[in-house]
Amino acid sequence: MIQLDKLTIDTLLKQSFVKYGDLSAIASVGEKPMTYAELEKAVMKRIEGLTARGIRPDINRELPAFSSIHRMVWQKESFELTPTNKVKRFLYIKD
Repeated sequence: MIQLDKLTIDTLLKQSFVKYGDLSAIASVGEKPMTYAELEKAVMKRIEGLTARGIRPDINRELPAFSSIHRMVWQKESFELTPTNKVKRFLYIKD
């Protein structure tokens, strides 16, 4: 049986990077294929670039006040969940 709390994009990508490291991940016609290891480096570089830029100033205008974004954090591990599969937010809020 598949555990739903383990089906995050981060988890699936990490598993692919480890399992398929030197195999081709992405290929375009006429170009050298990118391996999963190279894809991991590219993804991490993009994440660092987005984080360094901060949050777009206009995004909060598109969201309700209770959903507005105050900061972004790259969560490397799966969130700890309650018995009803809700994120234990109090463990991750650091002001």
